[in-house]
Amino acid sequence: MPSFTVESWWTDHLSQGGGGGRNGSGQAGSGFDPGDLLEEKAERPGHYRLSIEGVDKFDTAFYTRFGLDVAQEDFSFGWSGAGSGYTIGNSVTLNSEVWQLIPENQEFTLAHEMTHSVQYGELGTGGFLSRYLPEWCRGQDANYGIPDSLLGSPVNMSNIVSPSYTLDQIAQQNAHLVVPDNTIGWWKRGELN
Repeated sequence: MPSFTVESWWTDHLSQGGGGGRNGSGQAGSGFDPGDLLEEKAERPGHYRLSIEGVDKFDTAFYTRFGLDVAQEDFSFGWSGAGSGYTIGNSVTLNSEVWQLIPENQEFTLAHEMTHSVQYGELGTGGFLSRYLPEWCRGQDANYGIPDSLLGSPVNMSNIVSPSYTLDQIAQQNAHLVVPDNTIGWWKRGELN
């Protein structure tokens, strides 16, 4: 009998979502415009990296504070459940429909998901998933709303995985710090008081 791990459950769970994306294959489909922040990898069709503009936008925030080389992140478009995207290590899958319907939220989504890459680096895949899954199951309001005690606080290596907050609350706060003019976000700042 195969052994159960959080990683295998999560991988199986995600694979059962079907292809998603515009052509059902998990890719965005022909004619898809990823915007100015991403560019398709010639060596790996259907996968994207940050464009020069994207690296310029995020490099200082992530490399200086967390040591994350944003140029090494891998992005693809496909099924992501009900959300804008999900992250496994340094691989981010984005919901192509949300990406194109709400382009003003693209920077925020990238900052949120790349924060999860930093958290994976700190906790490891098993540590991240064993913590994230129970938090995620509590529901969106409890998981994403930024409590007052975190609002306005800088996010750095000392609190990137603080047990006082959910991993998504920390990612939301960091995304608001990286993209301060974002007024959309999935759950606005201070929703949980």
